[in-house]
Amino acid sequence: MAEFNLGKLYTSLASYKGLPFPIGIDQLPAYKLQQFKDRLKWGADTPDIPDIYGQPVIMPVWIGLTILGTGMEGDHLTMQPMVVFEGKKKIVKNGIGGGSYNGTIKEFINFDDYKLTITGAVINQNQKEYPYEQVSIIREKLWKPNRAQEFYSPVTNDLFDHIVVEDIKFKELNMSPGIQMYEIKAISDATLEVEQLKGE
Repeated sequence: MAEFNLGKLYTSLASYKGLPFPIGIDQLPAYKLQQFKDRLKWGADTPDIPDIYGQPVIMPVWIGLTILGTGMEGDHLTMQPMVVFEGKKKIVKNGIGGGSYNGTIKEFINFDDYKLTITGAVINQNQKEYPYEQVSIIREKLWKPNRAQEFYSPVTNDLFDHIVVEDIKFKELNMSPGIQMYEIKAISDATLEVEQLKGE
């Protein structure tokens, strides 16, 4: 069975350069993991908490019924992907006509959708044949469903529980015919219960 250093693999092959270096979720002590969760939950204004936005994190994620990073073969992907989260506030700006006031009045509405970039590799263990089966899992189970899919990761389970996959790309790789890099672009979604009120 082939062995890989995921950090080096993603740094060299996933168009990723410079700091911050991708870290593994298992490298974070418990209090740092909670800080990462809090940072996502409360946004960039939270003081004294390391920023997870833009920080590549190598960790397993669940999309629908498919696990990316199980270490097992089958209907899942074996290698843990590198995930980058992005988020911003949704703000309405209103200008004031006349007078001496410069600028706009800002009205905070809410946090916008989180954006996720999931970069990974699927590998045929013998390194000589293209990984058709795992590429098929990406196409059939992650790309084809035209609906929001359940999502879980170690740092986002308190924030959102669904994502919508917007784009999937398979990147060229000259290193080996048995390796295929992929990139998934997605946005967060949340379940919303609507109660129908009956007239009296």
